[in-house]
Amino acid sequence: MFIHCIHHHRVLIIAMFCSAFCLMCFEKLSAGELEPVTVHYGFDDAKGLEGVNVRAWGEAAKRMPKPKLSDGKLYLLESWWKSSATAEFPKPTRDLTGQIDISFKLIMNTGTEGAGLVWLADGELTDQDAEPDQTAYTGIPGLEKKNDHADEKDDAQKNNTAKAIGYIPAGFQAWEEPSIAKSFSVGFDAKDLPNRDPFRGSGNVNDRPQHEISLHWDGVEIVKKMTETEFRDEKPHTVHVTIEFVVGGADVTLTLDDEMVFDSYFIPSMVAYVGRPVFGARNTETAGDVMIDDIDISCANEIEPFAPAKRFVAIDHQINDGKHGVNEAEISFPEKTEEFGRIIMTLRLDKPDTRFDPWDRIGHVYSFDDDGEKIEILRYITPYHRGFVWKVDVTDFRPLLTGKRKIIQQCGTQGEGRVITVAFDF
Repeated sequence: MFIHCIHHHRVLIIAMFCSAFCLMCFEKLSAGELEPVTVHYGFDDAKGLEGVNVRAWGEAAKRMPKPKLSDGKLYLLESWWKSSATAEFPKPTRDLTGQIDISFKLIMNTGTEGAGLVWLADGELTDQDAEPDQTAYTGIPGLEKKNDHADEKDDAQKNNTAKAIGYIPAGFQAWEEPSIAKSFSVGFDAKDLPNRDPFRGSGNVNDRPQHEISLHWDGVEIVKKMTETEFRDEKPHTVHVTIEFVVGGADVTLTLDDEMVFDSYFIPSMVAYVGRPVFGARNTETAGDVMIDDIDISCANEIEPFAPAKRFVAIDHQINDGKHGVNEAEISFPEKTEEFGRIIMTLRLDKPDTRFDPWDRIGHVYSFDDDGEKIEILRYITPYHRGFVWKVDVTDFRPLLTGKRKIIQQCGTQGEGRVITVAFDF
């Protein structure tokens, strides 16, 4: 049964704007007040799916043919192989809020690939009759993910349809790692079969337990952690997610029953937005069941649209290969940075005219103190034969990011390399 109620609560949230794939600096803003909007979805009768858009693809579409109510739960996906299903719920509010709380019960068993929750940026899903999209936009330069997780592409722009705000391609497959453009999501990975090839397949070369939870923002997996709790045991497990938009990004807390999986995990450049919850699940060569129950959503603390950050690009699309192991530039940062609540650094690796370096390399970004001593502010390892985008909170290096400074990016390679961009947002 659908229940809508309002509660009173006052919290001050300070939030800042960050745009994707840029480094920005963030000024402090104040928040307004909004009576929290609290929505509950239970599934004890047919009213539980009022206003909910449910769909299924693959074998499930032939047999279910879409998510349904059963035994007082939302039966998101039944045990049919090569299937996926989604349930899109309405927006709880049209107001921009500084804190979002989502809780629900997750029930699944072994056999399924997993499930996901997307807080989908304001927009619509694809037409129900559209053909299933075969790729997942990852937000990573030079990498697309096929449904079977096997093929990698050098062109990250081929799946443009997945990049629109509020858009999930019909038949989207990767629900256990739901990387969606301009949206935050949580993945529940339930199957990573042991595989001795470290470069292909699941990557589970050490036969680790197969129950992991991941956080995603703007098409990129930010962090993934194996849980202590086995959530594939057909028992209801309570998931609680809190998103609090703060200066320069968002703090995300996630609990699974009594287990603290992520405690105020900071995601740089995660901008506040109006969204709606979408749940999804999929099966591949094996099949399992996924059910959802008792969904509670709270949106609190109205905030104004965020002011743009002040952006300083230190190194702009410079080649880093066997002949160019170091890039350096002088840049004029603000003389006084006390007014900025946070400094976010972005390091972007793009494809050169030839191809990506096929191997992993250790790289560094340096600044210099007032005495001219070189100090490392970022160390990274390049991925195999692809690009990547890192966003890092470098506020602790504030004294090295004031006035005129030299910034150096250094990464040794033997042949092909990557195109480097280093930027800072205040």
